[in-house]
Amino acid sequence: GIGGNNDTVHFQINGTGCKHVFARRPTWSLHDWLTNVLGVQTLARVDLAYDDYDGIFDCEYAYKAWRDDCFRTAERGRGPVLHEDMTIASIGKDGKPIYTKEQYSIGSRTSRIYWRIYNKALEQKLANTGLVWYRSEVELKKWNVD
Repeated sequence: GIGGNNDTVHFQINGTGCKHVFARRPTWSLHDWLTNVLGVQTLARVDLAYDDYDGIFDCEYAYKAWRDDCFRTAERGRGPVLHEDMTIASIGKDGKPIYTKEQYSIGSRTSRIYWRIYNKALEQKLANTGLVWYRSEVELKKWNVD
């Protein structure tokens, strides 16, 4: 809706909607609509999510990326903090942990960039089915439209 809070605009497009929009429109048309039709210069918050069913972008990958400073936004100063939230039920025959909860968060909810990756199959209690499902969620705050 438009209005309410200092003439702000809120809209939400789910994955199916994004697929529909970008299959029929070039990306520049969304930019044009935001800037020229609505007059938007800054996005207060953008939430993005990606579901990985192949285990390519899992928690281990996120940890390695954080360790390699892939989440830095500036050369100077400290990098973002990694928060680990894991619960290990047991150790498997291969020596690897068997989790009941597996999640990393990078940054904080008040950071300009906050990223969380977690084992969605565990969360949905589907891990015993053999399903691989990791979800990455990113919150971008005060993001320039350009």
